[in-house]
Amino acid sequence: MVTMRVLCATAMLSALAVCPALAQTGTVVGRVVDVATGAPVIVAQVAVKGASAATLVDSDGRFRLTSIPSGTRALVARALGYAPVAIAFTVAPNGSTFVDVSMTVSSLALDAIVVTGAVGDTRRRAVGNSVAVVNASEIVGRSAVTNLTELLQA
Repeated sequence: MVTMRVLCATAMLSALAVCPALAQTGTVVGRVVDVATGAPVIVAQVAVKGASAATLVDSDGRFRLTSIPSGTRALVARALGYAPVAIAFTVAPNGSTFVDVSMTVSSLALDAIVVTGAVGDTRRRAVGNSVAVVNASEIVGRSAVTNLTELLQA
């Protein structure tokens, strides 16, 4: 009888000890700014690699991500017109970590996007067949077009 009680108590303690270990998460807060001006980057998206946490920054460049698994992680920030940034950080169990993100302006040529009848879009170089490009300024300079239909027919 005593042995059975000891086994039951041990099993209950083991089960309780496992639950907190599985739920050890923390919070990441921070701010995204332009490295040259110090102004907030208000169009940035931040995400944690290896976690399903992602958010957009507010009008002051601030963000908050909750339920991030504890340990060493990487935060990735992306914004149109800026080079992507990856920053390593450590989240303590039930703690809060501040990550300051500085982004550098980057003027990269964007891939051409092809809009098709299928769901979604694709990059021009990924399409296996020919894609026509219409340069409107050349056609308007050579002929007198008055609407889009005439432009496409020309």
